[in-house]
Amino acid sequence: MVNLSKEILALSAVAAQLSEMAYNAVTGTRPFTHPDFDTISFYTDEPDQAIVAKKGDHCYLAFRGSTATLEDWWQNFNLFDAEIYKDNNERSRESCETRAGYADFLTTNFVDSVEADLMKCYESCQNKKDCLILTGHSQGGASAAIASIIFSSFNPTVITFGQPPAIDRGCSLIPDTRYYRFINSMQDGSEDDINFDPVVYLPSPISQSVHYGYPILLGDDGTSVKLLDDNFLPQPTDRIKVDAHDLSGQKGYVKRVESVLKNNNSKRSIPTDGFSTGAFCLPKYDELCATTSCGSSNVCDDAVTKLCVKGSCDNNDDCAGDYRCVQGACADGRAELHCPCYWNNQCKSGRCRWWKRVCRK
Repeated sequence: MVNLSKEILALSAVAAQLSEMAYNAVTGTRPFTHPDFDTISFYTDEPDQAIVAKKGDHCYLAFRGSTATLEDWWQNFNLFDAEIYKDNNERSRESCETRAGYADFLTTNFVDSVEADLMKCYESCQNKKDCLILTGHSQGGASAAIASIIFSSFNPTVITFGQPPAIDRGCSLIPDTRYYRFINSMQDGSEDDINFDPVVYLPSPISQSVHYGYPILLGDDGTSVKLLDDNFLPQPTDRIKVDAHDLSGQKGYVKRVESVLKNNNSKRSIPTDGFSTGAFCLPKYDELCATTSCGSSNVCDDAVTKLCVKGSCDNNDDCAGDYRCVQGACADGRAELHCPCYWNNQCKSGRCRWWKRVCRK
């Protein structure tokens, strides 16, 4: 379990803002002024765009996600491998295999300018240990992950949104404990269903890329986060709608991260144990609730932990852990002695006193 510190969540809100700005079309390579940043510069070589910005004692490098151009989508479809060296130095002999399409930013005409300006920004930081933040949405997040290898010696923090897998298994150069990978989820407006960002779960059949870092699921209520298990995989029918991949909009990543920060502003850290009580859920994903219980009304609730309490449950989802709901009471597998029952096979003893409807010896 990892708690999101208020500082990391604040950095994530800035990262989401820059990831959104990186989609803006800017001609050429030039600095701008912006009220939210001390300095900010855009670098464009279509279809790629990057931003170097400074805010406080942090330097950000944000990459643009996919655009609607065929050239950009070829980068997504390029599933072959590219070898990326630590600090972009082949003589280091330390490298990782990555998705070639997501490393195309290394061939842009702005790559040298970005590196020079980012290092100039980095040198101005007082606390260089926590200075560098790499970020992006979708394809931009994948490029940020690859950039963490190139800037490995600068101890970067990586914050991505809706990122597809980008790096092959076994890469020791990835800053796993400084890597926050946000994943969106939302309730389907037309039905009681839940949608997960489909891009996150795209397969990599040729490159064999995998995910790194902390996978942090954003809940539909705008307050909750859940640190997912590495093996969590939504059902195919729940990861086919692209709305959950949106960066902008009322339920996009930018608003969601801002909402979690605002609603938890008084806390020093935000628990990642699951969705809050009352948040939308589905019983098939009850592990996403902090209580590990999604009730029959599709909201996270407090699971029943006491056994043999008549009227305490309506179905198995109301009971904690592996308890089962037997005749309106939670039981450990089959019902204990004196628990409600209707048939003999509902009791551990195999005997149900039918006229009292309780299990007996």
